[in-house]
Amino acid sequence: MKPFDLEAFKAGATALTRDGIEAKFVAIDTDLGEFPLVFSIHGLVYQRDLNGLYGRAGITNSDLVAIKTTATTFWINFYRLAPDNELAQGCCLHSTKEEALKDGALSDISTNKHIGAFPIEIEE
Repeated sequence: MKPFDLEAFKAGATALTRDGIEAKFVAIDTDLGEFPLVFSIHGLVYQRDLNGLYGRAGITNSDLVAIKTTATTFWINFYRLAPDNELAQGCCLHSTKEEALKDGALSDISTNKHIGAFPIEIEE
């Protein structure tokens, strides 16, 4: 998750409310006074200031606090290295667990013990 970014929201990114609900940008309407940011949540329309907040009520669950990001899962192999049993990661990221395990089995030499393939998420 990234902090709320008005420009990203206007460009089409999905914003998240304080309680994790997705919000879609509708418009900026300066005729609306101190709450010109218009967005929708489940078809209902809300207004906030340009920071995504409704300051009059203090903190509200429908305040916009983050921009939704996408995460991609990759798999990486881990090994125990002889003679000291040190933990080491493989050199490559794999798109599937099966691919990582196959590579781990192929690259496992007698002095190293393949522990397994583990997922990591890279958030963009």
